[in-house]
Amino acid sequence: MTQQQMTEAFTQHSDSLSEKYPWLGHDQDSPDLPRPTDQEELTHQTLRHLTTGDAVIEDKYRLSLKQCYDAVEQELNSRKLPSKTVKKYQNSVNIFLRWLGQEDIYVYTINRILVRKFITEQKQLHEEATIRNYLSNLGILWDYAKDGENLNISNPFADYKGQFKKKTRRLKYFTNFGVDELRTVIESLEVIDRLPIYISWYTGSRLDEVYSLKKEDIRTDKTTGILYLSFKEEGDGKNEFATRKVPVHASLRPHLKDFKGFPRPTSDAYGKVFSRAKRKAGIIDEKKCFHSIRGNVSTSFENLGTPEHIANKIVGHKSKGDSMTYGYYSEGLGLQELEKHVSRLPVL
Repeated sequence: MTQQQMTEAFTQHSDSLSEKYPWLGHDQDSPDLPRPTDQEELTHQTLRHLTTGDAVIEDKYRLSLKQCYDAVEQELNSRKLPSKTVKKYQNSVNIFLRWLGQEDIYVYTINRILVRKFITEQKQLHEEATIRNYLSNLGILWDYAKDGENLNISNPFADYKGQFKKKTRRLKYFTNFGVDELRTVIESLEVIDRLPIYISWYTGSRLDEVYSLKKEDIRTDKTTGILYLSFKEEGDGKNEFATRKVPVHASLRPHLKDFKGFPRPTSDAYGKVFSRAKRKAGIIDEKKCFHSIRGNVSTSFENLGTPEHIANKIVGHKSKGDSMTYGYYSEGLGLQELEKHVSRLPVL
């Protein structure tokens, strides 16, 4: 609307309210007389604010932190993100409100000094990385309120670099297993829990990728007759490089026989089983975990002299030299070429 149109709309709406509720604004107002509905009042305040700038929006019309979470939760679920990712936002809201000692809070009332106090006290309870995650999640919810209410102030949950130690780049967090170590871990597991290790050893896949596999993901290429594992072939992997086909190593075939699915409900549940088996095998190095197997595979390809772009295609890494031509138009390396390199991986 133009300013004139808004003024006319405000005048028209005010006249309508005066005709419908003629007793408004008079000293003899009776509490028994009908009052404008919430929608009528909100429309009146909005138009008055737009035309005169002197309206005050009542709190009952403002967005609360929990309301923002509910709205963002719907957006996240529509993207089909893992439930544990969505719960991180809810947990951040619960932590913040518990610290405030309140059931909920209007987002527009959250200011930077309040957040600074929150950070200071949380440092006594949590690691800095955890607090950063809280702020990131709460900042996204605040941005929803900013869009919904057209807030013109900066995000109070953002830009707190001075409150935290400077991040140091970690060159390598995970340490590869020795082959004998990993075999000992396998022996410490029940037979039903050994397959994920074999799959990762011959594909370089992450634990969540392994545990996402279903019976129908073991496929045979119609053209070449090559048996392969389909990792998010429909394009819903962690990233575009995680979506791939990996030929099945000859030593992996027997382990996939009669595969119908994994016994543990989630990859997290299996991760705990793997950790217990690792400790049972006498391995206490925290840098040696399931993800280390991925490093073993990358190291094996390097030792075998496998070209980096081929190794990356198998394990699901981005190649440094990816170009628009290869990345967008090419259908990628053929299964026959990939099988040649997968077949050279050492036997576990």
